[in-house]
Amino acid sequence: MNQDGDLMIEEIREKTYAVIVAVENYQFGIPKVEYAKNDASEFRNWLINDLKVPNENIKLWSDSNVTRSALTEELQYDISRLSENDKFIFYYAGHGFFDGGSNKITTWDTHQNNLRETTVSLNCILMESLRKSKCDKSLIFIDACASKIGEQLSSRELLIGMNTNEFINFVHSGKYRGMFLSCSREEKSYSSSVLEHGIWTYFLLKALRGEAPEAIIKERFVTNTSL
Repeated sequence: MNQDGDLMIEEIREKTYAVIVAVENYQFGIPKVEYAKNDASEFRNWLINDLKVPNENIKLWSDSNVTRSALTEELQYDISRLSENDKFIFYYAGHGFFDGGSNKITTWDTHQNNLRETTVSLNCILMESLRKSKCDKSLIFIDACASKIGEQLSSRELLIGMNTNEFINFVHSGKYRGMFLSCSREEKSYSSSVLEHGIWTYFLLKALRGEAPEAIIKERFVTNTSL
């Protein structure tokens, strides 16, 4: 490839930004999400090694760094600074659920006695912020599911499952917006002690790296259905 081509590819890489969020351990007794930090670390490796995203363009928040204020203030600020030429990638591993008319994700300081007020709305902190920003090229990955906290299972669970309508509306609000979810409502996203990863994220990354031909359509496309 000529010098101009090299410069063009480098410019695309330099304009890709990512925020990776993983909550494996919680401050107030919420069940642990096994291997969430391993998943986040491997997702970061994929960005750096396969997409060639510069390390300085990636933020990785885990456990005590994932506070409610960090997501409501810092994440929205980072998104507001994106330009129309930028690409934005968001990844989350942790507990998630649907409540009060919106999809919620948990933070390190989420309290099981007051879930509604100590969790964050994905629409408010992420999707609406992206709609208001100049950035129209975004990709979101959510590895979370819902069930009752009291079950204390190894699945990524909490309350009732996420509602897909919110996500569909977001994807349809722009030409270059995509979202991948680990499971549908009433399903669960499990971890594996053999893989030491969340099962969905493990195979997602295999597909994105081109290591799972059965998940690739026409030798170039990965879709929710093919995954």
